[in-house]
Amino acid sequence: MSRIIAAVDNSAAAHPVVAAALRLAPVFGADVECVHVAAVEGRTAAAAAAGSGVPFRTIPGDPLGRLLALAAEDDVVGFAIGQRSRVAAAATGHLALGLADSVDKPVLVVPPRAVVPDRFGRVLIAMAGVPGRTRDLKRAIALAASADLELVAVHVDDESSVPSFSDQVQYETEAYAEEFLARYAPGAPDVRLELRIGAPVDQILAACAEERPDVIAMGWPHADKPNRGEVVRAVLERSPVPVLLVATR
Repeated sequence: MSRIIAAVDNSAAAHPVVAAALRLAPVFGADVECVHVAAVEGRTAAAAAAGSGVPFRTIPGDPLGRLLALAAEDDVVGFAIGQRSRVAAAATGHLALGLADSVDKPVLVVPPRAVVPDRFGRVLIAMAGVPGRTRDLKRAIALAASADLELVAVHVDDESSVPSFSDQVQYETEAYAEEFLARYAPGAPDVRLELRIGAPVDQILAACAEERPDVIAMGWPHADKPNRGEVVRAVLERSPVPVLLVATR
């Protein structure tokens, strides 16, 4: 059986991390294991696992190094981790992003005060600009579609990059939506595309407030580029719901 690793610290934030891992597990057909990387077992961390009936273990050592070792195991298919966990060794300053930087497996980043529902029912797939590679979007859609989730793809752009088909705004919007879905989400007719114009972070969070998803899915770029992942970082800081980071290149 495959595993989702719920990486927890010894704080109250461990509870939503474990809960989110349990909601993510059916997407992968996986079980959940709770892991606390520390010199001694934390009571709060252990209680979070015990309260949900999830296996728990404490592993001593460097948090990032230990999680990367787990990521290398074939039966580990993803992670859930708290948003505020930090480790000095991670260049990003966040243990969650340090992990996402180094693995191709999805990483669910959970806000410390997230209210996790009984199940994940709706996923907001957030994109700023046109993806460089269609597999980035397809991978997120495939994960969600396999679990029978409602999908809303939010594409944020500026006016200059939206193609003009006519002088009728309604026709332009519908035609652009059809073209976009045909190109980036073929074979996924149940995806609903929400087109937005403006600042990506603000528009993604506005869509989150309106659509009320249980989780936001975003691409996390592994390529070393200027301002890499700045939209994702800003969304992570402000999102009220867990954010699933899917590796892109």
